Amino acid sequence: MSIKHGEIIAIGDELISGRVLNTTSCFAADRLFNAGYAIKRITVIGDDPDDINECLLRAVDRSSFVIISGGLGPTSDDITNEVAAKALGRRLVRNEGIMKRLEECRASGRCPADFPMDKLAMLPEAAEELNPSGHAAGYYLRHNGVILFFLPGVPEQLREHLIRRVLPTLEKINGRQPGGLKKTFRIFGRSEIELNMLIAPIDRKYRDIKVGYYPNFPEVFVSLSMLEDRDGKAYFDSMCREVRALLAENITGEDDETLEKNIGRLLIRKKARLAVAESCTGGMMGRQITSVPGSSAWFEMGVVTYANNAKRKLLGVSEGTLAAHGAVSSETAAEMAEGVRKLAGSDYALSITGIAGPGGGSEQKPVGTVFIGMTTPEKTVAERFLFQGRREQIRTISVAAALDWLRRHLSFGSYIPGIKTAA
Repeated sequence: MSIKHGEIIAIGDELISGRVLNTTSCFAADRLFNAGYAIKRITVIGDDPDDINECLLRAVDRSSFVIISGGLGPTSDDITNEVAAKALGRRLVRNEGIMKRLEECRASGRCPADFPMDKLAMLPEAAEELNPSGHAAGYYLRHNGVILFFLPGVPEQLREHLIRRVLPTLEKINGRQPGGLKKTFRIFGRSEIELNMLIAPIDRKYRDIKVGYYPNFPEVFVSLSMLEDRDGKAYFDSMCREVRALLAENITGEDDETLEKNIGRLLIRKKARLAVAESCTGGMMGRQITSVPGSSAWFEMGVVTYANNAKRKLLGVSEGTLAAHGAVSSETAAEMAEGVRKLAGSDYALSITGIAGPGGGSEQKPVGTVFIGMTTPEKTVAERFLFQGRREQIRTISVAAALDWLRRHLSFGSYIPGIKTAA
């Protein structure tokens, strides 16, 4: 019996109302793909008997296995067991193992006297518990050759059931499958459509590999995926190499490696340290850097100098520079970078000063005008950038542009930033 393609049904009014984020389905799909199973659909529905009935019957008709999460609890809106039994034409049967554990729970005082034990113990006929020694009543059953897994909706319980029960059960039935192959390239400085056009010739060569483009401001994620076969790893790695070579200067990281993690790795390799000075971003760059565990090994300090007086006192930006060119200028950005590098005694420094809006712009310096400075052991440079968007978007992309500029320099020796304007 071959089980390859499945789907996930997540049940709960809290999911379709937006009160709770459906992270469990994403987790399940990821782990199943890694184990070699393709998930064709993820459906989110509310606690409506007719919707659950229709969705379940359609899933049984088109999939070899189905993961159903949610609606197994003791409250009145937990109706999955009753609806599933009716849809599949099965009786609800009391599970004696569950009932025994619930009775022990009540006797010990851990469960209240009015706890609805019958509701939790009644499962569709022929259901088999996934975790006979636990309290969460996950179970599975076979229906017309399809394996149905019913899992609790509580994230921690679902994850435990999936890893320790569902995947081993599928492996026992289906044998060990070659794992799914995935690679994500994090791209800065290229739009989604640009990337699509650049990668298209490579995509046509590797038709068994799926390519996805996912904007994740201020980056775009390019995802490659395929279910592995005997020769799949070499085939998959070949496409990854071609994409990596094509987009080398725009790749900020791969998979879980963020831009700031990448910079940390590069600085550690050079045995160098970084300092930053910020104005309009108000500490966002320092916060992003220090979100990396172990960043103290390469990050020296960050200074927020919002007012001109702070730029003068802390960073040594000259009165003449501020008077002649203003706080938002390449001259000020350069002196900010040099000042924080001197203050910190670091090898590299970055600075940001600009107009994030919504007000404060002019014809010469409209909202979105940002100057970024970078100083290295060799020289200091500063560039003008023009970004579009709301205040937080301008601040966010300013930080990304500064960090990416440093990444490009550390990786390729470039003093030319990879982006100057962005919509």
